[in-house]
Amino acid sequence: RPSLLRAILSVVECPQAAHSVASLAATAGMSRSSFARSFAASLDLTPMEFVGQARIARARQLLTSTELSVATVATSAGFASRSHFSRSFRSAVGADLLSFRDRLKKDQHVRRA
Repeated sequence: RPSLLRAILSVVECPQAAHSVASLAATAGMSRSSFARSFAASLDLTPMEFVGQARIARARQLLTSTELSVATVATSAGFASRSHFSRSFRSAVGADLLSFRDRLKKDQHVRRA
């Protein structure tokens, strides 16, 4: 549905924005309840679960391609705090942030050798 696509694109293009079900529904031109129902039926995720996944994806991209601090990555990906980011990341990725970055550095070192 084009209306849902507008909301999805707004999240993918700018995951760090202050998205809410109400703001995404407005982007889609739908009522809050109709949007939430249609979104979940189409993607098998709630709108805010989708936002969380988009933020984790953005954070992973920043962690793998930059040397930004964890706090800066958290803010850039749209998390309210470093601790919220750490909990969300661990839950989604299955590794804490330091282990994730250490593993990346080891992988990059192995590729160069």
